[in-house]
Amino acid sequence: YEAKQSGGFQPGGASLHVCMTPHGPDAEACKAELNRETTKHDTPQRLDGALAFMFESASIPRVTPWSVDAVERDVDYESCWRDIPVSFDGPETL
Repeated sequence: YEAKQSGGFQPGGASLHVCMTPHGPDAEACKAELNRETTKHDTPQRLDGALAFMFESASIPRVTPWSVDAVERDVDYESCWRDIPVSFDGPETL
């Protein structure tokens, strides 16, 4: 997708996110957007060749042994969010 500078989805690509699974821009994309100079004249920009699809499901699929053992499995999936800077400065309430 357009926020990911190091590859991301190819046009026409898709992802599936299940209930309670984190997803979103990685740390690099977050930092780039937080540091981007903005003006009140920012306008939408056309993105060519960037159409991808994200599907979300409230159902929790069964994980098969084949998928757990697949060499393509991303065992470090959550690492892309480790360095996202804290930018919320609201009151702490728990």
